[in-house]
Amino acid sequence: MSGLWKTRIGLEVHVRLASRSKLFCACPNLFETNPNVHICPVCTGQPGSLPALGRGAVELALRAAVLFDFDVAMLSRFDRKHYFYPDLPKGYQVTQQEVPLGRDGQLEIEVDGRRVRIPLSRIHIEEDAGRSVHSEEHTRIDFNRAGAPLVEIVTDPVMETAQEVGAFLRRLREELRYAGVSDGDMDKGSMRTDVNISVYDSSRLGRAEVDAEGPRVEIKNLNSIRAAQDAVDFEVARQIQEAQETIRRGAQLHSITVQTRRWVASSEGLPGHSKLMRTKASQLDYRFLEDPDLLPLALLATDLDAARAMLPEGPLAMRDRWRCEYDLSAHDAEVLSSSPQLAAYFEATARALQAPVRGESPPARQSYKAAANWIINDLASLSSGFDKVAPFQVAALVRLVESAYISHKSGRLLLSALVARHVDQPGHDGDLLEMAQALDLELVNDSALLDEYCYAAMARREDAIQSWQAGRLQAADALLGEAMMLSRGKAAPDKLRARLLALLEVHDT
Repeated sequence: MSGLWKTRIGLEVHVRLASRSKLFCACPNLFETNPNVHICPVCTGQPGSLPALGRGAVELALRAAVLFDFDVAMLSRFDRKHYFYPDLPKGYQVTQQEVPLGRDGQLEIEVDGRRVRIPLSRIHIEEDAGRSVHSEEHTRIDFNRAGAPLVEIVTDPVMETAQEVGAFLRRLREELRYAGVSDGDMDKGSMRTDVNISVYDSSRLGRAEVDAEGPRVEIKNLNSIRAAQDAVDFEVARQIQEAQETIRRGAQLHSITVQTRRWVASSEGLPGHSKLMRTKASQLDYRFLEDPDLLPLALLATDLDAARAMLPEGPLAMRDRWRCEYDLSAHDAEVLSSSPQLAAYFEATARALQAPVRGESPPARQSYKAAANWIINDLASLSSGFDKVAPFQVAALVRLVESAYISHKSGRLLLSALVARHVDQPGHDGDLLEMAQALDLELVNDSALLDEYCYAAMARREDAIQSWQAGRLQAADALLGEAMMLSRGKAAPDKLRARLLALLEVHDT
């Protein structure tokens, strides 16, 4: 009776374009300001006002279309989508319903170490509505967002899990940020998603006499990846339970009402859940018609070439290159490419490591891995560390540690000192050398001094020498610890160990 339930999930993602002005007027495309200050007769729908399509928004939309390999329509058109809502001042939304900007795109995502291509059915340009701010007494309307430029990216319903949904949204946001199309900040409304979910009994699917698939349920306006994943998990479980109860009653699954729901996040001990907004027996009649005030959007081949020329190396390609060129782990490459700014910082550090230094050999692959570790584990933990420590200084720090001039522990102290001092003027390794000397951080590398520490340790620990001579080689660690203590932690560990083992061999003979 339980069935083999599976899920179909499709997404409709609204992306706010990072143009300077709104879609059809010259008002600034800004949202986080005082309400109703970036408005004009066009974006508030005043009688007699006429729209003028902004070039910047079109260029960004086209960049997104070529970024995701859409088949771009060289001639697309704008339509009016009519519905009433208080924050929609014109009584309709301008969109591209019949002839969108692009169809049949794709985005590659990573799930459990495997790459999956998600087909994208369409991308189209549209304007945003305003914002309703609710309180117990009033609903206030802010039209700053009205007329803001959006692209809507619609996937095919091929995803099956919340994990895939999260991976898709993260990858989409990464690509949009790298390409400069949008900042992708979901908490600011720059990227919002509607999730369409249906469940079906795969053990019954295909049998002509059986209705095996439930209706599609849409969850509107999810503004975080966590909310999207939680909503999918909850809604899949709710739909399966509802479908099982329907079958148990002897009814058909198509009798379940098509619903639009909203997500209520967990709060005050209550778990997150979806809540019914409305039911509908058929699609809403938006009375679409071609916008009489806007000409069709005609593109040239040179427009596509210009859009492709603006595309940088994407994060996925960058991770593959780093893993091959710098031998980074998959985790480190993913963390370092999580934002364009952090990726650029690591690239600058790698270039600084490659810069020729007199008397030093070219950096080995472990140097790049060490730089990644310093950036991810140490610099990121320091407040404003990336603003106060230049990439060339991280490269210099890697060299100092690898040359055993300072220890890794001392390197952390030096990094903190750099942040505190905020050395932002051009410099070289000498800056770090001077700071290391001033802080008394340099290690002892002199062979004669290292031998003194080793002889003193051997004199104190005859028992450890006897154990080592008896074949218990780990006894050398006790001697090494004693010698390091005598040096007050200043001896270069690798060189100290090498000298100690050499002296033990002589002592043994």
